[in-house]
Amino acid sequence: MPPLCASVPCHEPPAWAVWQRRLFETMEAAIDPYTEAYCEEDGRLIYRHETAHSLDDFYEAFFNWPLLYQLGGGDHLMERAHRHFEAVTRQLTDFGLVDQEYAVTDDQFHQAESDIFFYNLCLADPGNDRSIERAARFADFYTGHDPRVDNWDPQHRIIRSAYNGSGGARL
Repeated sequence: MPPLCASVPCHEPPAWAVWQRRLFETMEAAIDPYTEAYCEEDGRLIYRHETAHSLDDFYEAFFNWPLLYQLGGGDHLMERAHRHFEAVTRQLTDFGLVDQEYAVTDDQFHQAESDIFFYNLCLADPGNDRSIERAARFADFYTGHDPRVDNWDPQHRIIRSAYNGSGGARL
């Protein structure tokens, strides 16, 4: 992406810009207290139950950090976002909700909600090799290129079920 360079001097920034920067600073300052209160040392969410029924809420705890980075937040946001994505993915794998780093099965609405964090990571860090590999692998779950996953119906050219994921269509 080509950089944008301002050519008109701005002697005093507009008030909205000053307030926006304060908002970013406040949001960044909230990350450490948030993770200290709600996360384990390895980045997983503190969750005392032995299982969970839906994974979107776990990813939603961090999904806006890459967006804050893109809007001008600090570089540390991406390191932290990737760290928590990895940790939550491991946590949900332990619960049996994730396989091959993707939801085993969920309804399309909640699946889309849990995918937002991954989309934002890719958008904010498009050169990340691990995300590039994952994106291609996740796409294969829905194109018929992964023979272990039967989400795609080539005859009718549709996703076979509204409940789908790395475990295939739930019919």
